[in-house]
Amino acid sequence: MKERIAELGAIGIGDIAEALVGAFLWRWFIVPLGVPAVSVLHMMALIMMLRWLWPEKADPTVWAFDRLADRLAKSVATVAVGAIIHFTMDVGI
Repeated sequence: MKERIAELGAIGIGDIAEALVGAFLWRWFIVPLGVPAVSVLHMMALIMMLRWLWPEKADPTVWAFDRLADRLAKSVATVAVGAIIHFTMDVGI
């Protein structure tokens, strides 16, 4: 039972982090093209729909917190690369 609760918590925290990253990247790269901004809640719903359509193949031998750490690390790396590109575009390098 504790493992299932930890799994659901990891999924929720990971989805929130990915929604924040998606909303930032949308605001940085898509809004300047004239498309309306997307809120974090809308991005979270989009990510949940994508997870429902294409679920992850979870390895039962990997702990939920290890998967959470992996998702958070990917989110931080993605927003870092996006920030570098975004701020480089503003400078004009």
